[in-house]
Amino acid sequence: MIVIDPDRARAVHRDRLRAARAPLLAALDAAFLRALEAGESAADIVARKQALRDAPAAPEIDAAAPDDLPGTIGDAELRDRYAAMFLPQA
Repeated sequence: MIVIDPDRARAVHRDRLRAARAPLLAALDAAFLRALEAGESAADIVARKQALRDAPAAPEIDAAAPDDLPGTIGDAELRDRYAAMFLPQA
């Protein structure tokens, strides 16, 4: 029988979230600079960046059972899900 360490499962999930958000934060940094250069409001971008920073600390991760953590999806799919939620839609 395979036994899953809940604390380790949560730590791995948080590490995967951090890895998936890195390119998205870079894209939002570029969007932020473009908004500043154009004299536009960057409040929405700042909120999206903060949401990405806060994601690994979400209380839902601590409340989830190890089997409920999305460990079966690949890093690319996780990054795509993040992109759909946080990047500005063109």
